[in-house]
Order: sequence, then structure tokens, then C-alpha cells
Amino acid sequence: MNLGKIFNNSIFKNASSLTFNQAIQVLIQLFFIPLYLTFWDLNTYSEWIIITTFTTLLAISEFGLASFGLNLTIILNKENKIKKCNETIQNIIFFSTLFISFTILFILSLDFFFDFQKIFNITSIEKSNFQIIVLFILLRYLIQSNMNFINGLYRINRKFHISNYMKSFFVITEIILIFIVLYNGGSILEVSLISLLNYFFAFFIVVIFVKKEFKWLKILNLSNINKSFIKKIFYPSLSFMTGNVSKGFIAQVTIVILNFFTTDAFIIFYNSLRLIINGGRQFINIISSSYYPEITISYGEKKFSKISKQFYSMLKYNFYTSSIIFIVLILFIKEPFLIWTKYAVDWNFNFFLFFIISNFIEWLGIPIMTLPYAINKAEILNKAFMLTMFLYTFILLIAMPLISYHSIPLALFLINTYLIIQSMIKVKSITNFNFL
Repeated sequence: MNLGKIFNNSIFKNASSLTFNQAIQVLIQLFFIPLYLTFWDLNTYSEWIIITTFTTLLAISEFGLASFGLNLTIILNKENKIKKCNETIQNIIFFSTLFISFTILFILSLDFFFDFQKIFNITSIEKSNFQIIVLFILLRYLIQSNMNFINGLYRINRKFHISNYMKSFFVITEIILIFIVLYNGGSILEVSLISLLNYFFAFFIVVIFVKKEFKWLKILNLSNINKSFIKKIFYPSLSFMTGNVSKGFIAQVTIVILNFFTTDAFIIFYNSLRLIINGGRQFINIISSSYYPEITISYGEKKFSKISKQFYSMLKYNFYTSSIIFIVLILFIKEPFLIWTKYAVDWNFNFFLFFIISNFIEWLGIPIMTLPYAINKAEILNKAFMLTMFLYTFILLIAMPLISYHSIPLALFLINTYLIIQSMIKVKSITNFNFL
């Protein structure tokens, strides 16, 4: 394959745009904290972090509707069912907005009765401004959520890379606007407002460009809203959340259990190490995320032999990428890690080695677990994800008094091995793919 074909390949374009997007996120992590601390004191910045955590509830309240609905829209489009395509888009936007709006009202009601500002001891904001700031942050999430769904429609025409670049562009504009506000002495109220306005205008820009791309698109038509639609897709949509909920639960329960059995220094070591390894996983995930929209299109076009080729190609490149990052981290991570943590924690190579091996098992299974999501059959993994949460907690509680923190990589190794085997069995049951 010559360079021209490689650069024009949709999977290469997806991977390039996702890499750019990931690089932007890394730069934000590196520079946003010093930026805030340059203009705000430590107390103000810590309170900003607390307030922004309210959006985590909104991420749950969407119930995976956007992810499932976007795949369904692509599949229907490839089947030339344009009327159903529009009805799906209209129902997804309506019900996602409805659920998120109810959650916003719920959060604001809780604040009215229990006074979050007093509970979290937030002192840098005037009482009259606190609910306004919370409302701005929650509305930003609502607008951004709908914008991302509409922007994702570019996947229909194999232009997922445009969607990614547009998302990155609006992240950059947000950073620039926040910098200008901070430079001019802006408070939390001004920062939350400018962030909201950034995505307010971004939403309309995305709608204009997407409607230009898809002449048939009708975003809003209340006459097509149907309760039976949400009943039909609710469970499979919810299934798009179980994997992330499982991972989040495992991360949090580990910290809680470590707090009872180990020192503060080891908790800092573990959490810092987890963040670095998760960063590596995000780069590995670029491979599967690049193939994901192409597999969805092939599924809609009923080109099952093409899905098979894409799947095995995804497995191959995922293995190469995982192996490279695995080796690089083992050989070179120690010194950067110690510098990053300012030598505040001791380096534990044995734990690190066992921990990264257990994560490597999970990395290898990413393509296998990606396939059901790409073809809207994520529900086949629900039981496996739910079981691993309880199995992991049980193993930690039993093994922690016996082998201390080494129970973490042991539990991860066992649940990741189980999860990859179960995923292979479930994927084989719906595809007849041969893994051996």
C-alpha cells in the first residue's frame, strides 16, 4: 500500500485524529493545573474541582442512549431507512435531554434543601452565585452531550476524523477563552460562564456543518417522539455503561480497601501508577476506537466478511501497540515516575511488574470487547462486567490480609483473564470468529 492510500484510509484518518485529540487532553492535564494556580489560590482551585464533579452524575443520567443511538442511526442509514434514521436521532436527543434535565433539577433541588456550599465548605464563592455556577456547569454538559451526538453523525460518511478534529477545536477555544478570563482576573463564575458560552456557540456551529453534510437530517420533530422507542432501547443502551461503571467501581473500591490495609505512601504510589498505566491504555485504545466506526458501517451494510478482516486487523495492531507500550513502561518508566512524584514515594518494582502484567491482559482484550459495542450488542457482556466487580472485591478482601497489596495485581489478573475468556466466548457465539 503506497503512502497516498495510507493517508486516505479512513482508519488511518481516525487514528490520526484520535491521537491528536489524546495529545490535546495530555497537554490540558499538564498545563491547565499550573494555569489555574497562576491566577487562583489553592483554595479557589480546589473548590472549582469539587464543583465540576457534579457533572459525573449527568454522565450516568444519559444511560448510554447517545452511544447506542449513534450506532443505530448509522446502521439504519446503511439500510437506507432514512425516515427511521431521523426518528432515532429525534428520540435520542429528546430523551437524552429529558433525562439529563431531570438530573439537573434533582441536583439543584438537593442543593436547595441541603446547601452543598456549606457541606463542602466552599468559601471562595458568594452564596448568591453558587447555584448559578452549578447551573452553568450542568448546562454546559447538557449542550456538550447533544453536540457530541450530532457531531458523531459524521461517522455515517466515514468522516469520524472530522468529528474528532471539531471536538479538539472547541476544547482549544475553551482553553484560550478561559486563559483570557483568568488573565483578566476572572472568578469561578466568569470561567463557568465562558465555558458554557463556548459550547453554546459550538453546538450551533456543529449543527450547521452536520446539516450541510446530511441534507436529509431533521434534528427536531416532536410528533415522532415515542415512549415505546425508549422502552425498546433502554436496556441495550444501558449496557453501554456497564463496562465503565465496572472499571470505575474497581478503581474506587481499591482505594477504599487500601486505606484499611496499607500506608498513605503506598496509596499515593498505587494511584499515581494507575494514572500512568491508564494513560498508556488510552493510547492503546486508539486502535480499537479507529476501527469501531468502520465496523459499525460494515455491519449496517451487512458486509460480514469485511467485519472479520477488520476485527483480525484490529487484534493484530492492538497486540503490537500493547506490547510496545508494555515494554517501554517496564524499561523506562521508573525515573520519570519518581521525578513526576517528586521522589515522595518509594519505587516498588515487584508490585509494578505484577500490576502491569495484569493490565496487559486487559489491553489484549480491548478489541474483543470493542466488537459487541460496535455492532450494538453490548448487552452480551453485562453479566461478565457485573460479576467481575463482585469477584474483584471478594478476592481483595480475602487476599489483602494474607499477601497485602500484592492482592491487587492478583485480583486484576484473575478478573481480566476471566473477562477476556468470557468476551471470546460471547463474541464467538454471535460471529463464529476463531480466536485460535
